[in-house]
Amino acid sequence: MKRRFPFTTLYLLLLAAVVIASWLVGLYGVESGGNLLSDEGGRWWMRSVLPSFAASPVEEILVVLFTLGIVKSVWLESPRVKSKKATAVALMVFVALMGLLLWGVFSGALMSVTGHWANSPLQRGWLVVLALLIGIPSLCYGLTNGTFTNREQVLGALCSEVVRCAPSFVTLFIASQLVAVLAYSGLPAVCGIGAAAFHGIAAVIYWLPFVFEYFYKNRI
Repeated sequence: MKRRFPFTTLYLLLLAAVVIASWLVGLYGVESGGNLLSDEGGRWWMRSVLPSFAASPVEEILVVLFTLGIVKSVWLESPRVKSKKATAVALMVFVALMGLLLWGVFSGALMSVTGHWANSPLQRGWLVVLALLIGIPSLCYGLTNGTFTNREQVLGALCSEVVRCAPSFVTLFIASQLVAVLAYSGLPAVCGIGAAAFHGIAAVIYWLPFVFEYFYKNRI
């Protein structure tokens, strides 16, 4: 069996490098951020370990994995013959959900207070909305055609992809500390990285181990 890419080790090494770099930057008097080896840096870190993990996209990742588990169980692994009745039920549920979504958009309920997309609930929660649009009709299809006959089967399908990617949640905890330390140290600004670019880099740091782990385990 091929060895997995050591994201956890890589992120730990990067975390240590950022801590040392923040000390060096502070040593040479660059007013860009916080020295993580200072007393203030230590106090900040102790206060922010759990909030930093909570600020990571752990909820979004779980929702995506729940959806993938349902979709995979219903559409890829189910041995049952496709049912016209189940397809009709899934389609009706999808149309109903789309109707609710469109109503929320055009009524302004899902938009910002100014009626725009920017900073709206829909912009912030689009991934969850997409997962629900896919996952709920798939679940209804599975319940209707007999793929799921009891609660345990549904729970097993929901958890299947979470279990598959479980090691990456350890990596996610380290990644959350790495992103938080980078932001506190101010090193991205020293390197000329703007807020938008840093946000994109943070997203890659968070999601890459899960994408790699998911497709690696589906390949072997």
